[in-house]
Amino acid sequence: MRSDGTDNAYVADGTMCGPEMYCVNKTCRKVHLTGYNCNTTTKCKGKGICNNFGNCQCFPGHKPPDCKFQFGSPGGSIDDGNFQKSGKWKFIF
Repeated sequence: MRSDGTDNAYVADGTMCGPEMYCVNKTCRKVHLTGYNCNTTTKCKGKGICNNFGNCQCFPGHKPPDCKFQFGSPGGSIDDGNFQKSGKWKFIF
């Protein structure tokens, strides 16, 4: 148990807990139960998973929103701030 009262055994809502599954309210749920129309094979081209907003969470080397290959892409989704509409990635060191 942490000093703020939260239990370290629980994970944050939205955490991936299985293939096409995520945690919400301490329960592992299938992504299709969100009501969003997101198929990882077609929408994410098999190079990412659907997040709890119905968008692709792309694997590294693939860029959102549809997980097309892009060398050096950190992956991510349009919901997490990694998406660059210009198609150019900016790295800050």
